[in-house]
Amino acid sequence: MVSRLSGREEEARAALSQYHRFHPSTTVASFRSSTPVPLQLTDPSYLRQREHLKEGLRKAGMLN
Repeated sequence: MVSRLSGREEEARAALSQYHRFHPSTTVASFRSSTPVPLQLTDPSYLRQREHLKEGLRKAGMLN
């Protein structure tokens, strides 16, 4: 979803559409379950990157 954050909205939406074909019920909130690293064990830079990714997912059209 970096595409959406860099202004390539059509590319991001197409990628999300393809992802949803295989994972139709995934939301931004449930996306966390696909990366099961305990947040308390992660580096602060990982947490910032994760928030950046979530922002991109939302902007590409993934439901919260």
